[in-house]
Amino acid sequence: MRIFRLAFLLLPAVYAAFSATDYTYLALGDSVAFGMDVTRLSPHSQLKPKAADFSGYPEAAAAAMRVSELNASCPGETSDSFLDYKRPDNGCNSPHVVPSPSPSLPPIILPPFKPTYGLHTAYSGSQMAFALAQLKTNPKIDLVTLSIGANDVLLVLPALLQCGSDAACAGNVLGPVLQNYGDKLGQILIKIRAEYKGTLILMTYYSPDPLLNGVTVAVNNTMTQVVADLSAIPGIVPITVVDGFGAFKSFGDNACQGGLVIPLPPNPYNLSPCDIHPSALGRDVLAGLVKLAAPPATTACNGTYSGTFVGNLKVSSGQTCMFVGGGVTGNITQNGGNLVLSGTTVGGNVQIQAGGSFSLGGFARIIGNLQIQNLPSSAIQNQLCGVSVGGNLTFQNSQAAVQIGAPTMCPGNTVGGDLQVGNNDAAVGIVSNTVGGNLQVQKNSGPTIVSGNYVAKNLQCSGNATISGSGNTAGQKQGQCALF
Repeated sequence: MRIFRLAFLLLPAVYAAFSATDYTYLALGDSVAFGMDVTRLSPHSQLKPKAADFSGYPEAAAAAMRVSELNASCPGETSDSFLDYKRPDNGCNSPHVVPSPSPSLPPIILPPFKPTYGLHTAYSGSQMAFALAQLKTNPKIDLVTLSIGANDVLLVLPALLQCGSDAACAGNVLGPVLQNYGDKLGQILIKIRAEYKGTLILMTYYSPDPLLNGVTVAVNNTMTQVVADLSAIPGIVPITVVDGFGAFKSFGDNACQGGLVIPLPPNPYNLSPCDIHPSALGRDVLAGLVKLAAPPATTACNGTYSGTFVGNLKVSSGQTCMFVGGGVTGNITQNGGNLVLSGTTVGGNVQIQAGGSFSLGGFARIIGNLQIQNLPSSAIQNQLCGVSVGGNLTFQNSQAAVQIGAPTMCPGNTVGGDLQVGNNDAAVGIVSNTVGGNLQVQKNSGPTIVSGNYVAKNLQCSGNATISGSGNTAGQKQGQCALF
C-alpha cells in the first residue's frame, strides 16, 4: 500500500518533465471516465449542469502528463450502446430512473444525459463510431483508455438484489449479462485495434461498496478473460489492463469510508452515505494508474537496442536508431537521422518523412502501416528487404532512391494491404514482393522497375516516365504494367 501511495504522490512531478506536443489521449467509456457527480443532478440539485462541471480520471491524468486529451465517455453507456446508440443503456441516450426508496416518494426520471447536458466532446451517433473516426484521421493519438461494462450489470441490479443469497438465481440473472458483455467488449477492442496499434489501457472497476465486491469481481474477470483471449490471436497488439479494483482496496476495504467515492448529502432518496462514483481522491487514484501505465509522451531514439521498448519512438536529425531484434509496442516516427530495423516487431505504424535514411529488413514486422514520403535527394540507397507490413505500404512524393525488394541480396516484402508508389523523382525498384491488396505505381518521373511481384488484386501502373518489368502475377494487370 505504501508503494502505491508513494508512486501516486510522485507521479505529477515526474510526468511534468515530458513534452507532449505529439501525444494525444482519447478517453472512452462511461460515467467513471466522464467524472459523474450525482450531487449536481436531481434530487440533489435543480440546476442544470454543464459538461465542464464534471471531471473524470482522464482529465486528471492528461493534466498531470501534460498531454492533449479528448474525452468521449458518456454516463450510463453500456457495452451494447457503445457499439449502437439505439441499444439499451443506463442514461446516456435514454432516460435514467432513480428508484424510489419508499412508496411515499415518486421515482425520479432523469432525461438522457448526452442530448440534455452534453458531453466533454460533442458528437452524434455511437461512441464506437466516433472513436473509430478519430483513430482513422488523427495519427497523433498515442494513448486510448476504456472503462465500460458496469452499466451492463447495473441495468439488472434490481433483479440481482431480489435474488438475495440464492446463488442459482443470481447466476441466472448475471450469467447472460456477462456473456453478452464479453462478446460486445471483444467486438469493441477488435474494432479499436483494427485502426490503432498504440497504447490501449483497459481499466478494471473498483468496488464502491463491500456488498458489490462479488459483482465487481465477476465483471472484472470477464474483462480480463476477453483481453487474454484477444492477446492469443496473432497480430493483435497487446492491451494493458490496470487494476482499479486493487488500487481502491489499497486504501482500505470500504471505498466510502476511505473517501474514494462521493459522499451524499442528507436526502430522503439516499439509502447509503456515498454514491458509487469516484470522489476527487478516487478520480486521482485512477488517474495515477493511467500515468503509471502510459509511456512518456515523446521518446527520442538514439542508439542500438535489442529489447522491447514500450511506447512510441521518434528519430530526428543527428540520431541513429538501430533495433536488432526486439520490438517497439507503439509507433515509430522518423523525420531525420538514420533508422535501422532488423528482425524487429513494431506494434504500431512506422512513418518516415521529410529527411533521413533507413534500412528496414532482417524480416522486420510492422503490425500497422508503413508510410514513406517527402524524402529529399540523397546518395544513400534506402532499402526495404524482407519486411512484413500488416497494413498498407506507401512510398510517395520523394526525391531519394529506394529499393523495395530486389532480385538478389534483398528479399521481397509482404504487404497485407495495398502497396502504393507514386510521384517520386528518383529510381525505384519494386521486386519480388507479395501484396495482399493492390500494387499501384503511378506518376513516377525516375526510372522504375516492377518485376516478380505477386499481387492478389490489381497491378495498376500509369503516368510513369520510365518503367520496365516482367514476371508479375496479379488478379488483373492494367495500364503500363499490362504486359509485365
